[in-house]
Amino acid sequence: MRLSLLLVGIGAASLGAVAGAFAIHRIDGAKAIRFAIARRIGAIDEQARRAPEGAVLVVGDSIAERSGLTSLCGRAVFNGGVSSATAEDVADHARGWIASLHPSIVIVALGMNDAKADVPAAPDRFEGAVRAIAATGVPTGLAAITRLEDKPAAAGFSQARIDALNTRLAAIAAALHAPLAPSIAAPTEDGVHPTDAGRRQWRANLERACPAAPITASGPASVSRRNI
Repeated sequence: MRLSLLLVGIGAASLGAVAGAFAIHRIDGAKAIRFAIARRIGAIDEQARRAPEGAVLVVGDSIAERSGLTSLCGRAVFNGGVSSATAEDVADHARGWIASLHPSIVIVALGMNDAKADVPAAPDRFEGAVRAIAATGVPTGLAAITRLEDKPAAAGFSQARIDALNTRLAAIAAALHAPLAPSIAAPTEDGVHPTDAGRRQWRANLERACPAAPITASGPASVSRRNI
């Protein structure tokens, strides 16, 4: 009997240790993601201070960061894609990038990470973040979130939440009279991130988000810090 109780105790302790280790792993993983987001944002901050004015600023997540975009709307692109970032993660920083870059156009291509299953649903905060980026006075276009493909990584995301956020994006675009690139089903590597062919499809679709940017005698319209 004593041996049985001892074995039960050891088994319970082992299970507790495994559960604890898993929890620590998840915490460490979350910390690593936050560190990677902060590092990428810091790099963009520095690049924005040195970049020439008048580019198209694309504010997005890993899909934008890995897109290979070099030109859009007939202009050079400044890639403000931040892997793993939600709209709230980058909204304030994006306003700073706009102040530094004086872009001719801003394209907002965010939302995939707001649809993660382990991220609390917050459609109002998502909408507030997108509206904050669009409220700087620079011609702005929006891109709907791409559809998931039935592959392993897609299990960590919710297509229903993507659909709901895309409905919000459509309402924002209508309210702001901004163009909206529609959601597409591009081929992916893992269910979320496009393949080379998918990236070409995504880049072509993003052209539909290009607004008409007013051109002045000195070049593309820009935004000053007082508008931020």
